Amino acid sequence: MMLPIDGHDTQSERFRYQIDASQPLKKQLWQQTIQAKILNQAAVLAERSIEHENMLYWAKSVRSGDPDNYEGRATAYYWRNVFPKNVEFFRGRDGDSPNNF
Repeated sequence: MMLPIDGHDTQSERFRYQIDASQPLKKQLWQQTIQAKILNQAAVLAERSIEHENMLYWAKSVRSGDPDNYEGRATAYYWRNVFPKNVEFFRGRDGDSPNNF
């Protein structure tokens, strides 16, 4: 699906605000995004009764701009644990499910 990026005044205004945002604000928004991502991943693991306390700690520890790369740590842990142990998971678009998703 393709949408025009300049077809609506409100949409253009939002893009302008995003572009003009200060660097500290962008880093704070990135921090909030990463915290939400890690908490969502932790919720999926909790739903499957998989250890996830480290994810909660990492989410609380994310600083502005995520200089400690908690996003990377959490992502690696999540993908290692989200599938049953008998499923061979690797990242890639080719191959059988769930790898192709």
